[in-house]
Amino acid sequence: MPAAADPRDGTSSYSVSSDLAITDSEPEDAPAPRSTRDSAPSRPSVPVGVVGISLGMAAYFVATAVLGVVRNWHPLPFWDMWNSYLGFWYQLQDGNLGAWWQQNNEHRIVLAKAVFWLDFRWFHGDGWFPVVCTLVALGCVTVLLVLLARWRLVDADRWPRARLLFAVAAGSLVALSWSWIQYENLIWGFQVPFLLASLLPLGAFFALGATSACASPEPRHENLRFASACILFALAPWSTAAGLTAPFLGVLLALLLRLGWTRTSVVGVIAIASALVYRIDYVTPAQHSDPLQSIIQHPWGVTTYLLTYLGGPVRIVTGDAWLGSLSGAFLLAATTYYLIRQVRTANRSAPGLVAVFYLIFAIATGILTAAGRLGFGEEQSLTSRYQTPLVVAWGCLLILALPRIEAAVRAGSAITLIALLAVPVVMLPQQVAALTEMRATLFGRDVAELAIALGIPDPEGVAAVFPEPTLPVLLGRRAMADGLTSLARPPFAGLTEGLGKPVVSVPLTNCESRVDARTPVPGTAFSRLGGWIRSDVPLSSTSILTVSDESLVVGYLVSGAPRPDVQAIITGAGPNAGVYGYVASSSTGDLLVGGDLARCRQPFGK
Repeated sequence: MPAAADPRDGTSSYSVSSDLAITDSEPEDAPAPRSTRDSAPSRPSVPVGVVGISLGMAAYFVATAVLGVVRNWHPLPFWDMWNSYLGFWYQLQDGNLGAWWQQNNEHRIVLAKAVFWLDFRWFHGDGWFPVVCTLVALGCVTVLLVLLARWRLVDADRWPRARLLFAVAAGSLVALSWSWIQYENLIWGFQVPFLLASLLPLGAFFALGATSACASPEPRHENLRFASACILFALAPWSTAAGLTAPFLGVLLALLLRLGWTRTSVVGVIAIASALVYRIDYVTPAQHSDPLQSIIQHPWGVTTYLLTYLGGPVRIVTGDAWLGSLSGAFLLAATTYYLIRQVRTANRSAPGLVAVFYLIFAIATGILTAAGRLGFGEEQSLTSRYQTPLVVAWGCLLILALPRIEAAVRAGSAITLIALLAVPVVMLPQQVAALTEMRATLFGRDVAELAIALGIPDPEGVAAVFPEPTLPVLLGRRAMADGLTSLARPPFAGLTEGLGKPVVSVPLTNCESRVDARTPVPGTAFSRLGGWIRSDVPLSSTSILTVSDESLVVGYLVSGAPRPDVQAIITGAGPNAGVYGYVASSSTGDLLVGGDLARCRQPFGK
């Protein structure tokens, strides 16, 4: 029952069962009858072995995700990074402070640019720092989900008897959070704002809920939690455009938590101020649909896109379009159900509302995405980078259901426990993919890095990292001169200076090779050269091979292209025998290939 009004802020306080717990009156959240608790068997309702399996799976998901990042991250700037990472840095160096405010599509990624600035300032733009920040942000999201799950059980008076079930649920939440279906956000440093767009709203809702549930008699503890929520709400819009919805949802959450008009108004001011500031000099991206017009003119298209978006994780895991859309509809229905229950009850559950409002945030993000990107087709909603807010949303739905799950498991329902444990199991095939190197993708970026390092504006060679070659070559060459990015590090640094120089003397070895194609690059003095090589011994300690005409270096090749066709017919050839690179078009004689370890005795292709 509500206690007397709080004279400090006109708030209502709740009867608190622990530091982060309000008594929840939902039937599935209600404390178990005393007779049931007194007669409960001494044997735990959740076998310890099941707990071990769940935690083991969680550790596996984290380890494989990190290993997948290590194996598949490439240091060369990719796609938007040429404009909003390397280009952003050079705009600042040229005195354009407005670069902080420039849009990236519909987003103002101010927080991500702060990470990029630190990367250049501290680490010379090597590119790994944004990836580390992404993984740290994902770790924080995971911690928040696990804490919210425990809080949910404590709030429903299921603690400590449900601690083993909590361990199983925590394992499933960790597995969801580190699922490889979001791999683009993990291996691409530019995606740090997508992680922040999940972390900041979730953290803000959590802090706001904790404010209402604060059991400390010290006002400063409650004020500190509220201040934390306000800071996170103020930061959220500067992660991605989706973050703009977070403070507006925070106003509704503050009202439902009965935080008082003063605190609710503060969150409202943050919401309105953020929206007004965001609109300054805002330009709607030309390639995007008008959101309002899309909703009015194409309501069914927006709906199908939304359902595909919300059911993305299920669609990716199962490969079934109908099941994916059905799961999206289920997520909508479940969110509505829990929201109605929370609104209608007198004593509302703070952790329950936190989980519900993150779900609403994810749905709002889906609606805005559907309305703005409808022209790209609903399949676009299944891209890996869109999955992070959704795996968090499905985790919140699991958290909401925990009291009911606990009651079923305590009643002896093995099926419920198996279903909970099945969450990471069904995602295993996608997680195993993290162990597989994306060799073709990495090789394509190596070729692009070679073209940029040599200053060759080759549309075909650079296509793996940017749609046109001019900007990457221009910025890449400037970065090399300034000692920035991987272009200024071995093995690509100094390649241009090596052209026309004598070949380094190394031992000769026998090789088999073939030139598949040699094509002039328009407007340059170079030709593309592609083929394969099998050598008796390794030629180079790096991926770079030198191409010489008699005794002078005339070009370079990148090794490591997947060539299963060569492996199938050439004895001793490995799976990655392909090579691709550039040679001077003026070289007309036999070409010899080698590296810092050995050199082929036979001419390339003969």
